[in-house]
Amino acid sequence: MYNVVPDQELRPMVQARPPIRVMIYSARQPTSGCAGKFLQLELKHTTWLLFSSTGTHRFHNQILARFLAEQSISHRWVTPEQLEYDEGHVTVSGGGRFSVDFAASLIEFWDDSTVFGRFDPGQLISQMRAAGPPWSALRINIRQLSAPGDARPERQQASGKST
Repeated sequence: MYNVVPDQELRPMVQARPPIRVMIYSARQPTSGCAGKFLQLELKHTTWLLFSSTGTHRFHNQILARFLAEQSISHRWVTPEQLEYDEGHVTVSGGGRFSVDFAASLIEFWDDSTVFGRFDPGQLISQMRAAGPPWSALRINIRQLSAPGDARPERQQASGKST
């Protein structure tokens, strides 16, 4: 004899992962690959990986400003370098640089963001695996900082102001 449990009773027991969304900002469709800067952030229980190809955005806070505009989140530039916004639900984990080669099924990450700090490698790998194709199929290489003195100060949690 088997004890059957209705679906409704099982659903609360399953730990749901927050959805992972990937956005590429590029002047052209990156069919073979591209390189540039990226940010990891969370907005309203959704994790976002924002990739910006070289030449599209010069700084990480410009990537964030575009994303905030697309999400209709109020923000403004205090100075040409300082971005300010009021949305308390946005948390930037970190950022850095990337290079992806879809033909070789390889993505590489390195460096950090001056404003938001270095990305969390373990978290980034998990997010890439959960993002689905083509991202989950890529081999991931995370480069180390070149020298101990290269590490930047502790990252800021961007939950209201960004500089």
